Amino acid sequence: MDQTKVLVLGHSFVRRLEADLTGSWTNLGFDSDLVRVHCVGRRGDRVHDILSTMSQSIVDIKPKVVLLQIGGNDLDSVNFTEVQGRLARDLHSIAQWLREGYSVREAGVMQLFYRAKTRSIAVETYNRSVDAVNSEIKRLCEESEDCFYWRHKGLKTDAFDCLNKDGVHLSRAGLRKYKYSGRGAVLQGIRLADRDKSEPRDISL
Repeated sequence: MDQTKVLVLGHSFVRRLEADLTGSWTNLGFDSDLVRVHCVGRRGDRVHDILSTMSQSIVDIKPKVVLLQIGGNDLDSVNFTEVQGRLARDLHSIAQWLREGYSVREAGVMQLFYRAKTRSIAVETYNRSVDAVNSEIKRLCEESEDCFYWRHKGLKTDAFDCLNKDGVHLSRAGLRKYKYSGRGAVLQGIRLADRDKSEPRDISL
C-alpha cells in the first residue's frame, strides 16, 4: 500500500504542534508506512505569507491532503473589517488552487481559534470576527467540492481554559486536544481523498 502524505500548513500553532509530536504522538500517532504527516508552520504568518511556503512544500512533499491552520493573525488587525470580509474567500481560493493547480486530492480548512489577548483590536471584536469567518468558511466548503471545514472538537466550549498565559497559544491541555483534533482532521482528509468520486461528497464528520 502506498504511503499517504499529508501536509499541515500554517502559523505558530502548526510549529508548536510539530514540536510536540514526540513519543507515541510522533507523526500524529500514525503508522509511518501508511501515513506521513508533515507540519510546516512559522510564527506570525498570515495568509499571504504561506503562499510561497505552500508552493515549495507541495513540490517537495507531494501531499495527497493539505490542511490549513491560518488566518488568526490576519484578523488581529486595525483593518479587521476588511480582513473579515475576505478571509474566508481567500482560504477557499487557496483550497481551489491546491486542488486544481497542484493536484492535491483534498484540502481542509481548520477552525480559527478565540483569543484572550489581542494586539490591534478589542478581544470581543476579534472573537466575534472569528465566529463570522468560521461560519463563512464552513458555508463555502459545504457548497463546493474544493475543501472541507474542520471544527476542533473540545476547543470551543472551553476555549479560554485551553489557552496559555499569552492568551493566544494553546496550553499543554489545549495542545493535547489539538493533537487529537488534528489526527481527526487527517483521517477525514484521507477519507474524502480516497472516496469514489462518483459517490456524493459526505463531509458530515
